[in-house]
Amino acid sequence: RSTQNELQAVMVYVIDTLRNSGLPNMNLNIACAIAGNIKAESDFNYTAVGDKGTSYGLCQWHDHNRMTELFKFCSKNNLSYSSPEGQIIFLVNELSTNYKSVYNSMIAIPNYNIGDMAIKFCEDFESPKDKQTVCPKRASMARNVFEQYKRIKS
Repeated sequence: RSTQNELQAVMVYVIDTLRNSGLPNMNLNIACAIAGNIKAESDFNYTAVGDKGTSYGLCQWHDHNRMTELFKFCSKNNLSYSSPEGQIIFLVNELSTNYKSVYNSMIAIPNYNIGDMAIKFCEDFESPKDKQTVCPKRASMARNVFEQYKRIKS
């Protein structure tokens, strides 16, 4: 079981790595909108298994397709699928390819509003069954991650 300090370190790593990912227009708000969703999905536990064994990792990549794609991508690129590094590099790859439209719709949100971007990421990337209930909660989670990150970095 991970300690709070370990999970916090993963949170900082995730945000810093996203910010330095080279994705166009990437900034702290976008990184925190994504990280807020990661907190909700896995609490930054990169070895988390969910949905009765059908989801894995920081983003809880689900079902045979996306979870398998994570494993294949990491294997092909000499990364560990069970590491934050491998998973964030895979996430950036997804946001540059299959999920580019999700990223583009996030960066089109006025003023890079963290809450609105977190909801958009939830709806179109995480895509939970009950979007109307689940996704609005991601806005406050992303804002909390933003505040926590700023406290740690100050």
